[in-house]
Amino acid sequence: MECFRYQQWEEYNVREKITIMQKLVDLETEILQIPKIPVTAKRLGEFVLGEYDGKTNEMWIDIEHLAKEAVGACMKTICHEVYHSYQRYLVENVDWENEVLQNPYFEELRAWKQNQEGYIAPDINGYDAYQNQPLEFTARAFARDEVERIYSYIE
Repeated sequence: MECFRYQQWEEYNVREKITIMQKLVDLETEILQIPKIPVTAKRLGEFVLGEYDGKTNEMWIDIEHLAKEAVGACMKTICHEVYHSYQRYLVENVDWENEVLQNPYFEELRAWKQNQEGYIAPDINGYDAYQNQPLEFTARAFARDEVERIYSYIE
């Protein structure tokens, strides 16, 4: 956990940072009980910090983001993308024929399924529509809460 301290993070090169982020992904996938996800650093685009591909089960973090941003921002990106993997895993592996899923308790899961079928990219309908869709909203909330939880262990 020491590697997530700001001063320590600043001393790492990009290769070391990606190794640390892979360990974070491995921890999160174990906690969420989903398949492991390989993480690669590469240039993604001017406004893309991270990306998860559900078809290939791969994750990328922007190399410039990893090189320049504080550890907390990189952790949030990673946790956000891991949560997308979790969302996809649940949507793809639940028995949608089971009538129990009509229970209000599963409303969020149904919203994820519907959102996956009609996902809004940020460049098509504007940034607000992208940010406010269920998959993105809950992934951001998870990332924020998870990074806070991790830092509670560090402190």
